[in-house]
Amino acid sequence: MKKIYCLVLILFFVFSSAGCRLKKVNSSQFNLKQGKLSISSVPLAQQNVFGGASNVLSASIIFSADNSDVDIPINNIKLSGYVSAYYGTDALTKNKVMTPEGVLKVKDLVSAIRIYERAPDGTLTQLGAAKVFNSNGEAIFRSLAWIIPKKSSKTLLVMADIASGISTILNYDEDDVARVTVDIVDVSRDILIRPAKNTSFIVTGDYPNKANTPNGPQITIRAIGEIILEDDDKPLSGLVVAGSKEIDFGQKKFKALYEDFIIRKLRVSVSEGEAKNLSSALLAYFNSKGELITAVQEFNAGQADFTDLDIYVAKDKYTYVWIKANLKTIGEGAIAGTKISLSISATENFKAVGIDSMSNLTSVSTNNSTAGNAYIVMSKPTFATQPLNSYTIVSGVENVIYMFSITADSGADISFKQWPFQVIILDR
Repeated sequence: MKKIYCLVLILFFVFSSAGCRLKKVNSSQFNLKQGKLSISSVPLAQQNVFGGASNVLSASIIFSADNSDVDIPINNIKLSGYVSAYYGTDALTKNKVMTPEGVLKVKDLVSAIRIYERAPDGTLTQLGAAKVFNSNGEAIFRSLAWIIPKKSSKTLLVMADIASGISTILNYDEDDVARVTVDIVDVSRDILIRPAKNTSFIVTGDYPNKANTPNGPQITIRAIGEIILEDDDKPLSGLVVAGSKEIDFGQKKFKALYEDFIIRKLRVSVSEGEAKNLSSALLAYFNSKGELITAVQEFNAGQADFTDLDIYVAKDKYTYVWIKANLKTIGEGAIAGTKISLSISATENFKAVGIDSMSNLTSVSTNNSTAGNAYIVMSKPTFATQPLNSYTIVSGVENVIYMFSITADSGADISFKQWPFQVIILDR
């Protein structure tokens, strides 16, 4: 028994000694490093674009490893698309929305999406190939091998191509408009970091582009821009002599919203009865080359339809157009005492071509202009104040307090039936 016992001890010792040699542990194995990645964004302004627009900046996302002990090796990034069929700034919905006309999906509005690293000097380096949103409204960029060095940060730009030929779906729920944006929903799941030995990673900053709030940088997609028509100065209201040429009825101003326009067609209108007093209408404007152009058009049933115009209206700026008319003489059919109201039609025979959308606008969006009014006379009097011999009023005698002259032009004699006077007394 004693020999057997000793043999067991020897075997145990040999086994234990061998085990210690095979399982020798390096203490650095338990010294884990921690990688910290914080996701945020650079605020972007709201944008208005049109179908077919390319490389539309959709997000500027900062990947910060400022507090990280190690480099952050990023393999995959998943972006989610958000959409709305309404104009405004309310929060969008991921992937798709239901409308009475049908389902509006982000993939129907955005044809491609790309991501770029932006260097401090502004240089862009594309990461991976362009992607499209899948049926879940997600675009996944894989195998990027994108490194965020420790104690530093990098900026990721997201660029979107807007689909063309989308005028039908832009009419869902609200005419000619839809909104989209992109974001990283859950950064701990949607950003895949390549595992590293003895290293753990923490990622924070869900929804850096604020797609789930009304405050994010949304992209409004429009079928076409808008034009506003207003008076620039007070329209004409006075007497005009029959036979006069290029009578100025007032200056109008056009303002373009969301894109530049070229106005190709415009109508100047009067009533058919008033048109008998006019021979033609004139438009004076600056064309796309900056040249002053005067276009002339005869009236037909009270309408002077101008075509082949080149009125350039820049976005967010005013373009001025002068409306004028040539009057017939009394012998040609003009009737003294007739009132003429000359205006621009905002909805008929109007055509403006959007420079970006390449679509036609057939009416102005807002019309705040008014008609210019004139009364035809055979002769127009000219009034002139004459100087007095004395400006002192003497009590008890007749005093001349005002003197003026009236001159008739060569058109005809003038007679007056009534004189209104206003007397202001100042007691000094």
